[in-house]
Amino acid sequence: MWFFSDWLGGIASRSRPWHSNWQPNFVSRLWAEMTRTLAEIEAKSARNRKAWSSLTAEDKAAIKKIDKEEPRIPYFRTLKFELPFPPTLNNLFVNAPGRGRVPSTSAKEYRTKVITAVGVVSPLVGRLIAIVYLYPPTKRKLDIDNFVKAIFDGLGHAGVYQDDSQIDVLTILRMPVVSGGKAIVYLKEI
Repeated sequence: MWFFSDWLGGIASRSRPWHSNWQPNFVSRLWAEMTRTLAEIEAKSARNRKAWSSLTAEDKAAIKKIDKEEPRIPYFRTLKFELPFPPTLNNLFVNAPGRGRVPSTSAKEYRTKVITAVGVVSPLVGRLIAIVYLYPPTKRKLDIDNFVKAIFDGLGHAGVYQDDSQIDVLTILRMPVVSGGKAIVYLKEI
């Protein structure tokens, strides 16, 4: 019998058909691949810097000439952002007479903080995987899904991506309490 997992290349368990609950395993494998890829990119960058510094000026000129003539192979970008802890979804919008629902002052302040934290970045244009680590400021009971809207609205206003609809996979993880709270967001093009 043919299984969807055979098509995925073994990401899901081969003992269950495609309609079984394979998503947790799929997400954990995706995360493992993403972190492994980040480590490989960092190691390769270090090797490249070391190799580049040992080249002669003529070799560097030849490489620069080749880089201009040959097209670059596209690669999948992964971005990491450390952001302040977001306001809850319950406080993002307020009713304004004659204008309907408008962003609250806390939402506007958070957008400004995100834009400042992100800085200048060229936008991601493809489909995205998003992994959010939420480090709450207190041990108070929190609904972690209520904080994601503010994060992604802020990243959208900062120009990190074109639209929230680009996100196909979203993982939210509650982390230990940190003074002041923070959110760490990884975005990877797929």
